[in-house]
Parts: sequence; C-alpha cells; structure tokens
Amino acid sequence: MDYPNTAKSSQRLSNLFGMSDQAKKTGNENISFTYQKKIRKPVKNPQPQEKIITLYGVRILFYRFNPAKKKYDEYGETIASIISSLNYKNFFILIYSPNQPPVSRISIQPSISYTIQKEVFLALVDDNRQNISMKFQNQTDLIQFVSQLALIQILINSDIYKKDDVSIFDLSKGEGDPILTGTQIQVSYSGWLIDSSIQYKIGPKFDSSFDKKKPFRFELGSQKIIKGWNIGIPKMLKGGKRILLIPPSLAYGNNTVDKIPPNSTLLFYISIDKIKIADKQTNESTETKEKQEEKEETKEKQEEKEETKDKQEEKEKKESNENENKNENENKNENKNKNKNQNKNQKSKSRK
Repeated sequence: MDYPNTAKSSQRLSNLFGMSDQAKKTGNENISFTYQKKIRKPVKNPQPQEKIITLYGVRILFYRFNPAKKKYDEYGETIASIISSLNYKNFFILIYSPNQPPVSRISIQPSISYTIQKEVFLALVDDNRQNISMKFQNQTDLIQFVSQLALIQILINSDIYKKDDVSIFDLSKGEGDPILTGTQIQVSYSGWLIDSSIQYKIGPKFDSSFDKKKPFRFELGSQKIIKGWNIGIPKMLKGGKRILLIPPSLAYGNNTVDKIPPNSTLLFYISIDKIKIADKQTNESTETKEKQEEKEETKEKQEEKEETKDKQEEKEKKESNENENKNENENKNENKNKNKNQNKNQKSKSRK
C-alpha cells in the first residue's frame, strides 16, 4: 500500500476544517497524521511430515463394504503400499490415489488378520473398523504383497521369529490330515532373498513354480529339499498356505546356488496342492525306516518262532500217534498170542 504525501495530506485536512493562514502554514495542532505500520502475525513453521519408507507398492482395485446396501462399493483403481517409518517401529498399509488423500489405512500388528479369496482378492479390516477388499491384477502380485506383509508380522512378533530356526507364519490352514515325514506332496512356491540393507524388506525373487507354471513334487523328509522345508512343512494340510523364513544354516549355508549368494536368509511362500501318502503305516505312526525295518524283522522272527512251535507240536502229535499205534499193535499181538495159547491148551485137553 502506498501512503499519501504528508504535505498534501495536511493541506487537505486544513481546508476541510477552515483553518487560518497561520494554521495553514503550521498545520492543525489538534489533528495530526501518522503512518500506521502494518502488523504482521508471526508465521508458524509447518509441522514436519513423518518420513516414511515404501517397502512394496502395487496397483489394485479397492472395495469398501457398504452396510446399508449389504455389499461392497467399488472405489476404482488405487495403489496399495506397505509403509514403514524411518526407525522401523511403525508399519502400515496405505491405500491411495496419486495426489489424493488416502482412502484407507491399516496398521500392521502381529494380530492383524486377512483372508485370501479366489487367488486375487485380499479381505481385511482397516483402522476405522471397516471391511475392505483389494483385488490384485494377478496372483503373482497378491503373493508378493502378502509375503511382504507376513515378513513384517514375523519380525515384529517375538513368539514367531526365531533367528536361528525356521519361522512359520500360516496364511490359511487348509483341510484334511496333517502332512508327516514320508508323505509324497506337490507344492507351488515362490522364494525371495531378504533385502541386504533393510531386514524388513523382500529382496529379489530367485525362484517360483508359479512363474514356471510347474508345481514341485517330492517326499517330505528326503534329501531333495533343504532342511528348512523338512522343518517348516510338516503338519500342513492340503490347500494350506504358509510363509517360511529360513536362516542360512537351514538353507544353503555359505554355498552359492544359482541366484542365491552365500549366507542368505530366504523367504518362501508355499501352497500345498496335492498329498499322496506313500506308506500309510509309517506316516500314521511317524516311525523311521529303521524302526519299521526292525518291526518287520521282529515280525519275521515271531513268525519263524510260531512256525517252529507248530512243527514241534506236529512232531509231538505224530510221535504220540506212533506210540499209540505201537501200543495198539502190541496189544493186538499180545491178544493174538493169548488166543493162540488158549487154542493150544484146548487141543491138548481134547487129546487126553
């Protein structure tokens, strides 16, 4: 704002109130004009926004359940990102469109639950206790999303995370009898390295039967698979889905295998497709092959013992029959001799 010249302002004010010539020269002592300084309010510094790290993000179709309509309303294409604070103390899922406020937020806690539906849908409850659903573009995107989510849940839960052992996190239970050693199974799986700089982040994918469209068949307990699988898969059910976090000592150790560097911790998503029990008796009793062989050997010895006993009884019976026949023959001979003597005596008497 441009303020007026003081001389001109004084002249205008004197004319307005009919001032004398002297007063015109000196100005009106009762009326004066002063500059008004513009008072500026102190500007508050904006609150710094929390710095975050995006661990994984993917495009989805977002749905929110509408209780009035009793169905899910579609909100269109959005981005679902798994976020961490810089100190890795807080984790959450953020659903948003670019340059728009988030439409949903889900805090990641050990107790958070979610359900995989029809291979491409993920259903869960957000922080506002609203039922939401995310539809992924394909099964591969969903698998990597839930695997990243499960990795965080494992690492923030001391009851699950075992640094030197296999950490197990079930995504869905499945149904039927539990898988035990000796079971022939078919699985679909994906495997990732862990990011070398961020413990909570999935690194490069090194193998996937989903990508190959070729499931993997093997016998649980065999040397065909790593120790971590033989530890982490037992007791799974058909149709079950499980995340395994495996330390190097139970994976490939200090060896380099294809895309896996030495001393790598591995993360696996495993789905049980088919189960075939090769030896039901062994599976049900959880006996080792050595115990089974010992059992069979004991059975053979028992059969041999029973066979020997039967032969002995048969021999004794035969000997008994032979003795009876001998005695019977002896009795017959004795009776025959007796009769012969009687006949001889009778003839002798007749002659006399």
